[in-house]
Amino acid sequence: MSLPLFYAPDIELSDRLPDDEAGHILRVLRMQVGDHLRLTDGRGSFHEAVIEAADRKSCRVGLLGREPWEKPWRGRITIAIAPTKQSERMEWMLEKLVEIGIDEVVFIETEHSERRRIKAERLERVAVSAMKQSLKALLPTIRINVPLRTVIAEAPQQAARLIAYVDDAVRAEIAAGRGYPSDHYSSGQDVIVLIGPEGDFSAAEVSHAIGAGFAPVTLGKSRLRTETAGLVACQWVHTLQAITCTAD
Repeated sequence: MSLPLFYAPDIELSDRLPDDEAGHILRVLRMQVGDHLRLTDGRGSFHEAVIEAADRKSCRVGLLGREPWEKPWRGRITIAIAPTKQSERMEWMLEKLVEIGIDEVVFIETEHSERRRIKAERLERVAVSAMKQSLKALLPTIRINVPLRTVIAEAPQQAARLIAYVDDAVRAEIAAGRGYPSDHYSSGQDVIVLIGPEGDFSAAEVSHAIGAGFAPVTLGKSRLRTETAGLVACQWVHTLQAITCTAD
């Protein structure tokens, strides 16, 4: 039977677990001194530990061993996306992105953004829960309220830089069998995908992104909700990597 997994970002500096994790361990699971558990620091490591002391407010552990975790995808995957009007849809998308596997999620400010206020603490809790549920040791970077122009300016030149946007020029590419992420992305390459709000990017935003080196791509023939587009873009990258691995 696998050990239960908990998040302890400072485990190498302190033997005291975070209060919320300690509460779950002691009051919900009713674990006791001497019980073994598994921890992750969210930075690529698992730790096996044993409960050495516990009271109503705290839980202290001793480390028994460290196991490095290698993420099952290559390169750095970043989805930069306009937040949805309904926070529940945004949180659901973040949960699924973490389960699929992602390095960074950036919630961007655009001309047509429908939501300006985001609760960072809530998003981190969602991401932590998804990380533990999917047995990962990497908590993705989450950035909020970042202007689109900042994301474009910061994007590494060597990364595959994509913007999910379809106009007549992209439709012509699609008709010619091009215009998909696979036409601009090499497996293992760092990649950043821009996803606009429900009202889409403005013409000026698209022009600026393309002028900065972003390639416009389609994610398929269906019209997708913003949060669905974020998941599809992430899965595109994972699928292309899987195809390459199979071919090799």
